[in-house]
Amino acid sequence: MAALDDDGGGDNDCYYDLGSFHRPVSTSSAAAQRWFDRGMVWCYGFNHEEAAKCFERATAHDAACALAHWGLAYALGPNYNKHLIPEV
Repeated sequence: MAALDDDGGGDNDCYYDLGSFHRPVSTSSAAAQRWFDRGMVWCYGFNHEEAAKCFERATAHDAACALAHWGLAYALGPNYNKHLIPEV
């Protein structure tokens, strides 16, 4: 993962910038808020792998942001749109 700077940017920052969606969460970190918002957009687009990366970055900026942890759990949890293939 790219090194984080103070405002939440990184080597591929524009890749994660998918629009102006905003859902306020309880954090004093603008970077954590930005990465949470980006994670939600990826979740809404059913790309849970990229969403998890965003939520991880949000928690890196503010470990006390409960919704960033929730988002990570949501993104990594079961997805009813993806059928589970039983292991043999």
